[in-house]
Amino acid sequence: MAVKWIGGHSSPILCLNASSEGLVASGAEGGDLMAWGEDGTPLGHTRFEGANDVTCVLFSPSCPTKLYASHGETISILDVRSLKGSLDHFHVNEEEINCLSLNETENLLASADDSGAIKILDLENKKVSRSLKRHSNICSSVAFRPQRPQSLVSCGLDMQVMLWNLQKARPLWITNLQEDETEEMESLQSPDHKLQALEAQFKELDFTKDNLTQKFEHHSKMLASQAAQDELWTAVLALKFTSMELNIIYSYVSEVLICLHTRVLEKLPDLVRSLPTLASVLRRKVKNKRIRVVWESVLEECGLQEGDTTALCTFFIAHGNKAEHYSAKVRQMYIRDVTFMITNMVKNQALQNALLMAVQLIEKGKAVTAPEEQKSSLKELMPIVKN
Repeated sequence: MAVKWIGGHSSPILCLNASSEGLVASGAEGGDLMAWGEDGTPLGHTRFEGANDVTCVLFSPSCPTKLYASHGETISILDVRSLKGSLDHFHVNEEEINCLSLNETENLLASADDSGAIKILDLENKKVSRSLKRHSNICSSVAFRPQRPQSLVSCGLDMQVMLWNLQKARPLWITNLQEDETEEMESLQSPDHKLQALEAQFKELDFTKDNLTQKFEHHSKMLASQAAQDELWTAVLALKFTSMELNIIYSYVSEVLICLHTRVLEKLPDLVRSLPTLASVLRRKVKNKRIRVVWESVLEECGLQEGDTTALCTFFIAHGNKAEHYSAKVRQMYIRDVTFMITNMVKNQALQNALLMAVQLIEKGKAVTAPEEQKSSLKELMPIVKN
């Protein structure tokens, strides 16, 4: 037996939806929204600002008190237990929304509007993840497919039904309900539409080509960088220095690395505790712009390039565990012209340049020497060069 519910709307009702617990929501013209108990008792009422018609209401399957409502170009999320204020709202459509649909995982919300567009709203990140536009008239209905959270069907006043997969920018197929039978999508289109479809396909191919080109360029750079690093490691490990010569070179390298770390800390006094080692500076500068800018300025002041520090760190990692630091006086006792020794014995150009720069920095007094209390921090250098 039919029951008439009264005491609610005073304007024409446009949409209804029921929750899994028997709650009912109804939307009407003029921004009117009502919540009802399963026996027809009014539970709450609200009127949206702007008085745009409430065109669709939708309960969350997992949270029966959460309600999605579209009014005008806006989507509001409400709690039916208290309709006076919305939990959240989104304005992602350009024209009036006609239909809403949630996928089964409830992380995506589809909204179809008068422009023929379907906006896919990522509810976790609160942004539009995909905009689907193929209907030539009002898109009146949209629905996610059961057990397929990335697939949905849409219908429009252009008499077309479209199946979409959210990984694609165009529908998988289109059925025109004005035709006697379903045909291939291309046969249903006019020459103008075919040209538009071809243009869209060419744009997509151009976009794919650009992406592939960027990936190939990045891969080529990575391979070239890896080859250079392998060559550098091979050169470092193949050095034939005597123990005394190795200690002398190690002394210059360690003093330059300490100098770089010290100068960074001088420019970032508030980060002294969080940057205890040079390795921490090299690691964090990748994601921290402030540290990266300071690091680059220190390199510029010292006349070094990023490749020089890579070579010096590689040398330190390879030989630091067995080398000993010599003071300037001790170094002069053993060898007078260290640059001649490096030039003759180091064949790898990148490593040779870096070591010569280290000697130049120390000999010209641009870098600090290595006090005993600072030597321990060098031992904490991590093998960052491969990264």
